Amino acid sequence: MNKIIGSAREEDIAQVKGYAKDINARFPNYQMRTYVVYLAAGKCCKVYEVV
Repeated sequence: MNKIIGSAREEDIAQVKGYAKDINARFPNYQMRTYVVYLAAGKCCKVYEVV
């Protein structure tokens, strides 16, 4: 999996940022950290923080 996914996909980043924008609009006092997480067969995990 490390060889296949070297970084988070742009469409996944856009989706996570959209979720964060909606949540922040509803709950403006919240401070969120956003991540894209990929799992492969429950054996491998790759996590990317979205800034």
